[in-house]
Amino acid sequence: MNESRLLFRKYAPLITSLTKHQWFCDWLGDNTLKVPINSRLFPSGTIEVLEHDKNKILLARYRGTTAPVYGNKLNSALYSLDKVAVFLKTMEEAERFFLSRLGLLKHGYDKDLLDFASLRAWFLQYAATYTGNPRDTAATIDKRIYFNTEGTWASLHDAATGTAVDDGPDSIRLTVGAGATTWTTMARYFATLDLTETGANADVTGSPTYGIFITAKTETLASQSLRLTPNTQASNDAVITADYDQLGTAAQATDLTIAGVTTSAVNNWTLNAAGIATLEAAAGGIVKLGGRMVSDADNAEPTKVASKVADISFHHGNGATPPLLTFEYTPVAGGAPFNLMSKYWP
Repeated sequence: MNESRLLFRKYAPLITSLTKHQWFCDWLGDNTLKVPINSRLFPSGTIEVLEHDKNKILLARYRGTTAPVYGNKLNSALYSLDKVAVFLKTMEEAERFFLSRLGLLKHGYDKDLLDFASLRAWFLQYAATYTGNPRDTAATIDKRIYFNTEGTWASLHDAATGTAVDDGPDSIRLTVGAGATTWTTMARYFATLDLTETGANADVTGSPTYGIFITAKTETLASQSLRLTPNTQASNDAVITADYDQLGTAAQATDLTIAGVTTSAVNNWTLNAAGIATLEAAAGGIVKLGGRMVSDADNAEPTKVASKVADISFHHGNGATPPLLTFEYTPVAGGAPFNLMSKYWP
């Protein structure tokens, strides 16, 4: 079956509804077309009617037109409708959008309805782009928490509470003690961002990125990488030492090697499927992200070398070049979309 027939059958209830209007029948070129209530119009011109006869429902078919009613113009309108169907919530909205694509808005349609140009523009905003920073505001924040009591790997890695909260400069850090038998510092990064503008249930598309402007790096402790992680800190707009153990371990993006990042430049984590799922789950609210060394996330203690360090410093939310989350998304208009295949038409 060709595409035009598939589209026609998919939206048969909508087209049938429109054939109740004489001017639509005129546009189709069939002034005598009459489609009874409880019926459907098919592209062959057949009208399918439900007739009640004593507790039984009989299906009657009869020829309603002399030629197929779909054509290039109708097929184009159906194709456009199919692209934005997810945004339509009512039969009336579906009709109005469809009519706009047919050029029939001034053909006897109700002039009191919402202006169609603005309606269509709203429904077609499905390629929106979000850009946001984790600035210290009433809604969001970003900080680092560090633990710097010298001890074993486990004592730093497994601690429930950090030593202090600040803005760096060493945003993510590991430091080995002078005697090569202990660890002295572990620092983790915490951030929250406001996704209110996307609306709930938004679909994230493309390749989202979380960019950080790295000002300095040190990797005398070799072969270390940076991971973007989930974050379950207690508050959206505050980071406290008790949040130290609230970073997840699953990579939300492709890990960045310290050797591979560039200083005095923005370096992007490119989010993966897990990261996209985190954004979609938080759409319309606050998303929480974090950063830590991969060895910290995986709880894989590196080989200790006396006084060696692995760290990066980057601008935080209130810095000159704050972290930037960027992604494209498809908003869902007003909650659950209207089902254009529904049998419950007005």
